[in-house]
Amino acid sequence: ININDKSEINPSTQGKADGDLSDKPININDKSNSKALQMDGGREKQDEEACRVVSLLLGRRICCTLDDGRTAEGKFLCLDRLKNLILCDVIEVRKVPIIQSDNAAGESNNDSEISTEEDGTKYWYVERKLSQAMVPGSRLVKVEVSKEIWDETVGVK
Repeated sequence: ININDKSEINPSTQGKADGDLSDKPININDKSNSKALQMDGGREKQDEEACRVVSLLLGRRICCTLDDGRTAEGKFLCLDRLKNLILCDVIEVRKVPIIQSDNAAGESNNDSEISTEEDGTKYWYVERKLSQAMVPGSRLVKVEVSKEIWDETVGVK
């Protein structure tokens, strides 16, 4: 092993056949030497593209769906390595089942909308406005961006 230059390694004779010896150094920085390294090169391109798209979407409105059915729509501020999102000016919408009772039938909520599912269950869609919210990456199911924002920021390649 050439200790002075970390980018080159001389092949050792250990584990090689007699006719397979070579004194030619191998450049470990050259990604064409290994198929595994070639596959990582494609992954690096994907990672770079994903980082570019995320950075272009910073400050834009996105809609996040959580695993319990809630949605949070707000301005995208931050993303960490655990996929936790920070949004500001957030509108959280949750689906609350309507329990049939005399009191519930007469009440009305200005921030809600009534919807009926196929099985006949009625739900209120209740909105809540928040100045900021952190959406845990472990609860995140889907992130959506409107077509206008996507075309405006990322565009078509």
